Amino acid sequence: DLVLRQLRWRRNSTAAFSPPVLSPPPSPPESGGGPSAVMTSFDDNNDGVIDAKEAVDVAEDIAKKMAAEREAQKEATRERKISQVFRRFALVLVLALLASVGVNAGLTAAVVYAVKDTEVGDGGLLVSSDTGDVLKV
Repeated sequence: DLVLRQLRWRRNSTAAFSPPVLSPPPSPPESGGGPSAVMTSFDDNNDGVIDAKEAVDVAEDIAKKMAAEREAQKEATRERKISQVFRRFALVLVLALLASVGVNAGLTAAVVYAVKDTEVGDGGLLVSSDTGDVLKV
């Protein structure tokens, strides 16, 4: 019935589609019978009917919101990638620190092991603890 009202047949038997006139949906009983806040926000001329221009405004508004949401998702993805790069960099730094501490501990142990077999003699020279001979390098 709505489609038949919207189609107007011309004499040359071609059909022209007239813009639809959207009427407000029936209000739920608890709302008091008035238009909803969303509908009122898009009804520019406050006639209670969303016409074609207002429907285009609604579609553009929805498209803008969807584009903003997609952009926010892209930004969140970029930030996650950057965060992941920083985490990997921090892990590399921690591993380098642990390697440095390990090398330092190894060198210290080597020096202690080398020194335990030597002592300073009377003349200020390093001598072997076992034989008492002066060490030559």
